[in-house]
Order: sequence, then structure tokens, then C-alpha cells
Amino acid sequence: MDRDGPTTRVEGLEALAGQTAGVKALDWLFRDRRTGRVVIIQWPNVPLAVWLAATAVRLALDPTGTWGTPTSVVGTIALATWSIAEIAWGVNPWRRALGTLVLTTQLLPHLP
Repeated sequence: MDRDGPTTRVEGLEALAGQTAGVKALDWLFRDRRTGRVVIIQWPNVPLAVWLAATAVRLALDPTGTWGTPTSVVGTIALATWSIAEIAWGVNPWRRALGTLVLTTQLLPHLP
């Protein structure tokens, strides 16, 4: 291995071989498969930013007033879009599980 990091994929895997099972599990759960970086949270993407903005507007204005329903609908659609994107394209199992959890919490109140 050189000073810039593993020179081959095999050397990187050999380094993982010395880790405990718990560390390997956490590495598997949080590691981005493309970049190798640990990703737990990310700066909000567009659907999540829309949800945050809609939530802020709804809370700043009267939630039961004229703007309450439209901002709730926009926020719910944005959060569902974010969840589905995370389930489909999340960079690691943690992000996919988080998307599944959020989508489930959005759907549960609407199930019979």
C-alpha cells in the first residue's frame, strides 16, 4: 500500500479483513458504494428542500388557515418523492432504509 491509500481493490479488502464484525456491518451500512465515503446524512436535495420550505411556511403561517392545506400537500408530495428516490437510488443501505421508513410513516395514516 502506498501513502495515498490502497493501490488496488484487493489491498483495501485485505484491510477490511482485520476489522471486527461490528465494524464491517457499520461499514456496509453507511459506506457509499461509488465513492467509498461514509454517508449518513447529506445536504438536502431538491425534494427535501421543498419539504423543508413547505413545512416552514405552514408553521410560520396559520396551519389551519388558507395556506395550511396547499403547503401540507406540497410538503407531503415532496417528502414522498424524496423517500422513493432514496429507496431506488440511495447510496447505501442506511439511506434506502431511511427512505423506506419515511415513506412508511407517510402511508400508514392513510391505510384502512
